[in-house]
Amino acid sequence: MHSTATVSPGFMRLERMNLTPDERAMTETAEFAGRAVAAIASDAEVLELSGQVLTTPALARKYSFTDVDGTQRSPFWDRHWAG
Repeated sequence: MHSTATVSPGFMRLERMNLTPDERAMTETAEFAGRAVAAIASDAEVLELSGQVLTTPALARKYSFTDVDGTQRSPFWDRHWAG
């Protein structure tokens, strides 16, 4: 049996993006999404997540991980879809 859940990162910033300071403040890193996937992969109860769309901040709170700057939030998700 396998689980199908969707991890939905917010506005991600990557190395070659030329963002303004305001745009950059709205982003999260690719590492944040990677940490979310790693947390799900190590969860013995992963099947309980089947069929859900899971935001990176919600997973950060559930599994107690942070983005590289130490935050568990995403300004993008704070603005567009709290959860």
